[in-house]
Amino acid sequence: MNILHINTIDNRGGAGIVHWRLSNEQKKRGHHVSSFVGFKYSEDPNVREVPKNPLYYRMSRFLANDLRFSRSNWILKTEEYKKADIIHCHNIHSGFFNLKTLEIMSKEKPVVWTLQDLWPITSGCTDSYRCKIEKPRKFCGVLWDNRKHLLEQKKKIYRNSNFTTVTSSQWMTEKIKGSVLGHLDNRLILNGIDTSIFNPRNKLESRNELSLPLDKKIILFIAVGGIGDRLKGANYIEEIARYYLNDKNKLFVAIGGKNKSDLDKKEGESNVIQTGYIGDENILAKYYSAADFFLYPSRADNSPLVVAESMACGTPIVSFETDGIPEMISEYGLLARREDLGDLLIKTNEMLSMSQDKYLKMRSLGIEKVKQNYSLEEMTTKYLSLYSELISNFQAKK
Repeated sequence: MNILHINTIDNRGGAGIVHWRLSNEQKKRGHHVSSFVGFKYSEDPNVREVPKNPLYYRMSRFLANDLRFSRSNWILKTEEYKKADIIHCHNIHSGFFNLKTLEIMSKEKPVVWTLQDLWPITSGCTDSYRCKIEKPRKFCGVLWDNRKHLLEQKKKIYRNSNFTTVTSSQWMTEKIKGSVLGHLDNRLILNGIDTSIFNPRNKLESRNELSLPLDKKIILFIAVGGIGDRLKGANYIEEIARYYLNDKNKLFVAIGGKNKSDLDKKEGESNVIQTGYIGDENILAKYYSAADFFLYPSRADNSPLVVAESMACGTPIVSFETDGIPEMISEYGLLARREDLGDLLIKTNEMLSMSQDKYLKMRSLGIEKVKQNYSLEEMTTKYLSLYSELISNFQAKK
């Protein structure tokens, strides 16, 4: 099978990592896989950047309009597109892809579009925190309130298109119903992780290898922006860390972009270690295994990979009741009321003081849930099955 993926980034961020893992697993199964991306970070020769006109790119950013200015029709002239049996779109915003190209593709090829955020069904917002669908707090445009115009443009494109959407959480599935995409075929396929990498490792050995203390309670936080990532709740991490500042038995480890924190006033005073970005999944698995629990107070999330990765490594989670997170965690962690710092602190204390029996049960249940529902193998098999179905249906209509 010739598969063409299209995504904003090849191997970073949630959608980028899903794309990267899926495409590599598909290659292992003997399929020919190519990717077009807005921004390339890997050295993979089968990944190519969509050319950008600097002026058009700046205009799309300035006018908050992803629909009009990109040169993504270039894709239609490439050999990768011409030879493709199936087109799989992931995140296609951020100014590199003209949505009208999707309309053309859907008439020439079978197309799958995995919806990892809310951008496809809003005027331009990507998550439930920064832009409320029901009651937007401010317009998304830069020069004017262009919400209505952009959403009408999407409606028109979708009416003239024929593709299958895929959601990775029941929460997102419900969002799609009744939206501008509600008339199209939708399937639920959960995001998968590589359980041969993300699995339980010895806690003490992991701490030794990472030069982490053996005698402290370690609380882990991971976000692309690290301690500065407000969307993922980094400010709550700082507040919880400040609460435990004088407790020498607690240590917070933040993985992601390094940022200045007001907890870093003097050397030796902070109880937060910032590692910076870590791309090596084996090292990430060691950090999950080294931690006592994963504190993830995200303000908005669909089906975060970090939650599944932590559970797979046997590390329970404390999080907010945010979007698609509760359906992942349920009894495999503790959930606080959304954006409620007081309740988050209560749940953090509850996890820290949990009995060994309850903790181990929560740990084992989480490991088993990931194996059964969030494996890379299962996700890949379901996507390949969907591809075959759509290719067969498309050919039958010719």
